[in-house]
Amino acid sequence: FTTTNDLIKEGSSNYYKYAIGIKTGYTGAAKNCLVGGAEKDGVKLITVIFGANGWKELRTYTVNMFEYAFSILRAEPLTTSGSIVESITISNGVKGENTLNLLAENTLYATVHKMEDVDTSNPTIVFHETQKFKAPITQGTIVGTVSYDINGKTYTTNLIAGNSIEERETII
Repeated sequence: FTTTNDLIKEGSSNYYKYAIGIKTGYTGAAKNCLVGGAEKDGVKLITVIFGANGWKELRTYTVNMFEYAFSILRAEPLTTSGSIVESITISNGVKGENTLNLLAENTLYATVHKMEDVDTSNPTIVFHETQKFKAPITQGTIVGTVSYDINGKTYTTNLIAGNSIEERETII
């Protein structure tokens, strides 16, 4: 592919191995500009540089910002896709087979300071009102969401029924 972004051109003297691209530009007033993106160890960053005098300056400013941020930030895993977030009992399920495992649909990460402790022990779970949590429940059904509030930002993924629950027979 062809690009004017030297940060992602392997072999370029301005190449930066963590760069993932974005957009370059130039106008007489703004000079050389770069909206740059980089990813390292799960931390994703964006920089914006205006007014640079050529690629050497763009690279220096951009890489310095990326390296500083990578040195102080980490990607904190909140939950992983397919992991059990919670298990609940379905009251009208077949006895002994009525525990429903609620699984995270997606992996969630929060970008936090490397020295920060993150508490993921109390997620907010919201069940869909249409799902009354009565059997039968089919494995793979989206039954609600799980959210983690970290530093004022909310990270959310769907909760999936990890197993099927059959309805217990009612004898009259």
